[in-house]
Amino acid sequence: MDRAISVTVAVHHVGEAIGVKETQGILEMILREVTVSCLPGNIPEVLEADVTGLRINDVLTVKDLKAPEGVRILNDPNQAVATVAPPPAEEVVAAPAVEAVAAAPAEPEVLTERKPKEEAVEGKEKEKDAKKK
Repeated sequence: MDRAISVTVAVHHVGEAIGVKETQGILEMILREVTVSCLPGNIPEVLEADVTGLRINDVLTVKDLKAPEGVRILNDPNQAVATVAPPPAEEVVAAPAVEAVAAAPAEPEVLTERKPKEEAVEGKEKEKDAKKK
């Protein structure tokens, strides 16, 4: 009971981020647990991550976590714990219409060069038929 041990502790977010409340961002918890070193009697149930000050694209890191006295967090201090992502972009209504036109099969190409030759061949056949009569 008098030696420090390493143990994993859950991280829970506390509060509502400004970026979520004001601009409909999405709070993403990147790190859900951290490794701490402490005496067995001092192991916290959870560590709280206060996200109230986070705006869009802000990141809360391990160094921003408040550990109880006698508890040392062993994770990299610059490791991300939480962030607020921008809200999903709305799709433009006109875009599907453009895609539908692009996806429509193209009509077969009509070759105009062959028509005169075909007419010429038909014309010669008619002349041959007329000579035979």
